[in-house]
Amino acid sequence: FIKLMKKAILVIVFLALITSLGLLYFYQHAFILKMDTVEEHTPLDSPKVSANNIRSEEVQSLKKQSTTKKIKKTSKPPFQKPSMPSKRVRKTRSKVISEKTEKKPMDDGQKKEDPSNLNEQTQALHLIVAINTIGRPKQEPYLKRTANILYNELKTYNSLPLSKKQAMCKFSVTNSYVDRVSTVFVNMVDNHPVFDQTKAYFTKDHVDKPFFHFIDKASRILVKPQGGRVPYTAQQQSYDLFRLTQIVSNEFAKDPHTFVLLLEDDMEMCSLEAVIHYLCKANFFYPSALGIRSSFGLNGIILPSDVVPHLGRYFKKHAARRPPDHLTSEFMGLETEESKKIATSLNRLTTHPVSGTRHNLFNHIGKVSTISKGQHTGFWYPPCFHDLVFPVVFNVEAWQKKTCGHTDLGPTCEVDESRSSHDAYLRQLFTPPSTGCTFCSTPIPF
Repeated sequence: FIKLMKKAILVIVFLALITSLGLLYFYQHAFILKMDTVEEHTPLDSPKVSANNIRSEEVQSLKKQSTTKKIKKTSKPPFQKPSMPSKRVRKTRSKVISEKTEKKPMDDGQKKEDPSNLNEQTQALHLIVAINTIGRPKQEPYLKRTANILYNELKTYNSLPLSKKQAMCKFSVTNSYVDRVSTVFVNMVDNHPVFDQTKAYFTKDHVDKPFFHFIDKASRILVKPQGGRVPYTAQQQSYDLFRLTQIVSNEFAKDPHTFVLLLEDDMEMCSLEAVIHYLCKANFFYPSALGIRSSFGLNGIILPSDVVPHLGRYFKKHAARRPPDHLTSEFMGLETEESKKIATSLNRLTTHPVSGTRHNLFNHIGKVSTISKGQHTGFWYPPCFHDLVFPVVFNVEAWQKKTCGHTDLGPTCEVDESRSSHDAYLRQLFTPPSTGCTFCSTPIPF
């Protein structure tokens, strides 16, 4: 009997052991499968690793106790249906993926970065070429030629990528570049067939050219005959310039980073690249200057937008005293108390009130002057890229060869030895093209 009891006890213990091992085997399989299913939807660093809120420490202990081979994630026990992770787990997983996913290049349909935000101090400048035009007795096609050259220059420049515009303006040094260039043509008279033809060509046949603007019959202010040594035609020119500055200031030059280039209708632009070179350079070295002289007479006068209306009123007020090109130099050179007061009000009272370029950037093709008569050739009318020296321009704005031989921007050419980039940029010179005027040989297509 005792032997039978011992055998029965051994059988019961053996069966209990087998049952315990079997239960433990299936228990481990069930929880390992749940853990693997949750790991497919939840990162290991998530505070909850299963749908049943099992703590990660318990799962790790179960892993260590397991002595069997891991079951593949695709296998499913016949009695256990994998549970899907909760909405909260799925949301956590998607958030982690979005945070860890590397940034991909933007598609064409996505919003691209604004070039003006590339640098907090970056200035995207706008240059407006303002041309005042009246008809001539023989209807010479000067305006057609001037407009055609400007069209080719502006079309080429405005289509350049941003990187080339920045390089042209030495972006790495100045933190500014000329973003766009446009032209405003203002007709002051009723009978001007050349203007009408030019306007028709560039508006009807070239409607996709938004950088050309035409203002027709702009309410011209006529001068009352006054005494003095200034001819009536020169006085009228001062009044026309006053009207031009009004139109440009009120309708086009509203941005504080805008510059206005005054130009007559019989001047060929030698190179827009040269204009931009000098504009950026002067804006860097003499940001408080009232203007830049880049040609002779009433041409190549580059003005900040806030200065334009003041110079226009100065033209009108002093029309009978001096011709407009003389008034321009007088105003920018601070030669009168009135101009000094204006500069003070604009916070532009400086020891360098005007900048002057070494090279003449515009070529005169007209034959008749409002002041003098005769052929406009020789020393007083230098061609493209000749030096702008006294007495072609006034001494206050002329490039001085003796003191400015190391640079191409005058009239004062001090070098700040404490700033190597300042000195290096000052010595970077513009090299005129070997062909002279870039587009002057381009035939007029109309």
